[in-house]
Amino acid sequence: MSESPSTQAARQVPVSGAPAVDVDCAEPVDQRMVRYARNSGAALVRAALLFITLVVVMLSIGPVTGRYRTLTVLSGSMRPWMKPGDIVIDTPMRASDLREGDIVTYHLPGGNRTLVTHRIVRIVQPGDLPTIQTKGDANNTPDPIAKLDEPRVWRGRMVVPKVGYALNALRSPKMRLLGSVLAPILLLGVWLLRIWGRRPEEAQAGEPEFEESADADRESVVSS
Repeated sequence: MSESPSTQAARQVPVSGAPAVDVDCAEPVDQRMVRYARNSGAALVRAALLFITLVVVMLSIGPVTGRYRTLTVLSGSMRPWMKPGDIVIDTPMRASDLREGDIVTYHLPGGNRTLVTHRIVRIVQPGDLPTIQTKGDANNTPDPIAKLDEPRVWRGRMVVPKVGYALNALRSPKMRLLGSVLAPILLLGVWLLRIWGRRPEEAQAGEPEFEESADADRESVVSS
């Protein structure tokens, strides 16, 4: 059975509220790739800014509050608990509360007073300034017996893998100067990427009103 021209026209009109899709106006593949690359670049820049901010906050809060400190692991004497390049997070505690098995950061006795983070294997003499002996988990021999000279010591609590070298680099004067210059540049890059990444039709403020009026005209034609 044949349909009248008005019925055929009504079938071609999209349902009210549903967006009309124009195949000819579909976004080309190369433009989608460019937009994707711009959005990815902006996301990477934001992630870099977030990481730098978190590192700066992490390095700043600890020394100010005295609640923790971060040290970069330089040797493998405490493998597998921590490895070179890891970060060990120390918290303060009373030296009189130390027990065998605790991991403590202190200066070895001797002329160079090397700073180590080793495990206590023996409490030689307890007290407010105890005498202890430590040993690295991967070492074959224990460290020399040492009498602590401060009532407060730093105990190793947690290890963050593979970020120590990056933190050391950020602590250097050159990186601090570079960060003060790089951060504004990164912010400017994010701003420019957000502008360049906008599709041309997103900048046309009057487009929704035009589409709405066009739909209304089509509906009026059908109703007549």
